[in-house]
Amino acid sequence: MLEIAEREGLRPITPTTANQKYLAHVRTFFDWCIAAGKCTTNPATDISVSALAKKGRLRNPFTMDELGTVLKSPIWYGCKSPDRVFDPGTTKVRDWRWWLFPLGLLTGCRLGELCSLTVDQVLQNDGVWYIDIVKAKSEAGVRRVPLHPTIMQMGFLAHVENMRQKGYETIWPGLNPKGGYLSNRASHWHADLLNLALGKEQRTARKVVYHSTRHNFIDRLRAARVPKDIRHAIVGHEPEDRNSAKHVEDDYGLGYEVSVLAEWVSRVEYPGLILPTP
Repeated sequence: MLEIAEREGLRPITPTTANQKYLAHVRTFFDWCIAAGKCTTNPATDISVSALAKKGRLRNPFTMDELGTVLKSPIWYGCKSPDRVFDPGTTKVRDWRWWLFPLGLLTGCRLGELCSLTVDQVLQNDGVWYIDIVKAKSEAGVRRVPLHPTIMQMGFLAHVENMRQKGYETIWPGLNPKGGYLSNRASHWHADLLNLALGKEQRTARKVVYHSTRHNFIDRLRAARVPKDIRHAIVGHEPEDRNSAKHVEDDYGLGYEVSVLAEWVSRVEYPGLILPTP
């Protein structure tokens, strides 16, 4: 469940919410049971959730060498067939399996956000193309993510328009949900990809998964000296301390223009990394 929440961008509840909203109801229920003669003690009396200090990273970014190894996989350079994309061959596949990993590296979007994209979420404003994230658990998650110039060069807009012309709402018509989530299937497929490219033991030891692309993107924003508030606006992060006092101007206006965000996104680089080409 934690992995699904991470992929879908679902914000966990706080210990205070758990204690005062959920566990309080459990205690009240057992108090009623005692009064009704259904039981003699309240097992929830001493149960509470406390905030725990983080014990290291749950996920790590890929190293440049790891990214280079992954991006040499057959899916990007020719595979056996659409059903055997991990085996080398001459077949070119251009579905969600070809696109999602590079998009993660160049947008920083969560897997769930990318998997659910529709043709109507790829928009243009003042000459800037962007992804319109319209559904998110937090207010910060609703945002406009400019398309990196490399994504444009890879032919992403042509792919979206092709799906539109064919009458699809989604831009990934071959991606079907697994266990109720589109991201489940994509996550499992990328786990297989990474296991084959890096080796399962190395991947597990290094704590790298698809979500690591988001870590990489944020690191590249830092390397480009993108200001923290701009980074938050691009990747949909809340401020570190949501309870801290805000400056009065924080509640004014609509935030950064997408053209401003695009200028900073264009500075993201992966030195020495060869990204897929059509």
